[in-house]
Amino acid sequence: MTIPQEILEEILDHLRFDFHTLKACSLTHSSFLPPSHRLLFMTVKIRHYRHQVDSCLKFRDTMVASKYMASSVRYLILHYLYQRPEEQPDECMLFSLLRLLPKLQQVKIYHSLSKATMHNVDSFPPLPSISNIRHLILTDTKFESFTHLFSLFSSLEQLDTITMFQVTVKDVSSPNHLAPSRRCHPSALDLYLGDPIVERLFSPQSTTLSLKGLRVLNIVAADAVYLPSFVIPSLESLTLRLTKWKCPAGNPIDLRQLIRLRNISIRLRFYNSCCLVEVGQRWPSPLGHRFFETLPSSVEDIYIEVVISSFVTDLLPKFRSDWQELDRILARHPLLFTVRVGIYIDRYYSDLGEEDSFDYQWTDYGSMDDYLPDFMRFECMPEMNRLGRVDCKLVKSRMVFSPYVEIFEG
Repeated sequence: MTIPQEILEEILDHLRFDFHTLKACSLTHSSFLPPSHRLLFMTVKIRHYRHQVDSCLKFRDTMVASKYMASSVRYLILHYLYQRPEEQPDECMLFSLLRLLPKLQQVKIYHSLSKATMHNVDSFPPLPSISNIRHLILTDTKFESFTHLFSLFSSLEQLDTITMFQVTVKDVSSPNHLAPSRRCHPSALDLYLGDPIVERLFSPQSTTLSLKGLRVLNIVAADAVYLPSFVIPSLESLTLRLTKWKCPAGNPIDLRQLIRLRNISIRLRFYNSCCLVEVGQRWPSPLGHRFFETLPSSVEDIYIEVVISSFVTDLLPKFRSDWQELDRILARHPLLFTVRVGIYIDRYYSDLGEEDSFDYQWTDYGSMDDYLPDFMRFECMPEMNRLGRVDCKLVKSRMVFSPYVEIFEG
């Protein structure tokens, strides 16, 4: 159990923010914080508004006054983080707060603005290293430049997991001027990003982010042109969702270097005749076939999620021959892996217009629910089905990009 955000803000709003009063306050005293009470402060969610009560500053002052409370916080969520002009130009609000929380392990920042985490890079000394934080989550956050973004990474050099959802950089042409004095070495990346940031993160010239020990990569990207960059020998789990499956001839998709890879998850999406699937105009396409032909011998599990609109279910049978070619490739593969196919029926998407938004092809949802798994098993992947190495099921929800990102968070 944690203190709800509204209650925490109400408490902070009624505290007297001079140091001696805070030290005497029972809320910050050690007698108020036995082990059971400390659980209340393990997760703290605060909002830092530009024109309203500044809960973030008040929370920082409270942490200064109470080392007991500060040592209880494990997960900090910052909503609407701003750096106001009247604040000290040589101090970053985020880092001044993080330094006060010695046992903090996870930080989430969302709905932030361009200089949410730091000032102009020329106006402050090198940021201190913070070694206790293991997981950084950035959601709907905008940075002034790549230097600001990589400065954040370099300061949290013990990061184990980085989650980035719709993170943008104002100046995408900005270089990374950081000296390679400090690096972080994440083992897991959850990325839902645009091309410029993906390209910079996976650039061999990156001096801040070392991916040599990366074990888990979950990525939503716009183009398969970056696939060769994802071939990191230490990878054990790869979740891939692409909006295009077009790869230049000079960039072959070869997974044989991933000698530790155990799990692969891919999402396909069938919606309409103009936008058929996330990974190509024809899927499984020849490039998709080549992708699976180069599977390393370490692979144990393949998960393919098929997202199909209930309004255009006739699209799936149109690609029966492509699926059967993939079926033959997988059945001939020397590895005895199992392919799991999860079918998610999107009953809300339609390109027919609101007046035609109904399931005109099916008398009831039950008939469609029975038809699609059997069609995938017996018509699309008959050889794998005969070998007992394919499992097709309807799923109630789509593949989760990351459990740490709330897409519709307000």
